[in-house]
Amino acid sequence: MQGRDRLPGGPASDVVGAEILAAEARRLMNASDGPLYDLRRACEDVGLLAFSLDVGEAGGDAAYVEVENMGVALINGYIEGYSGGCVEVQGDYG
Repeated sequence: MQGRDRLPGGPASDVVGAEILAAEARRLMNASDGPLYDLRRACEDVGLLAFSLDVGEAGGDAAYVEVENMGVALINGYIEGYSGGCVEVQGDYG
């Protein structure tokens, strides 16, 4: 994303790589090692707009697009057997 720091390389191919990318993402967010209680805000602060929408069982898991200097992610909030509405992009993520 132009004008924003980017994580190095592509997606992680193993657990160690995922942990390295997670540590770098936390550094970019100025986040501690503890839980991210407002994940949506932390993502917005580094240029990622994240949305969760129940697109149903047949919908994909997620989609991402880069628009100018921002990223936009849509996460399918559908969970089989869950009737509590859409799962939100928030919560206790450590």
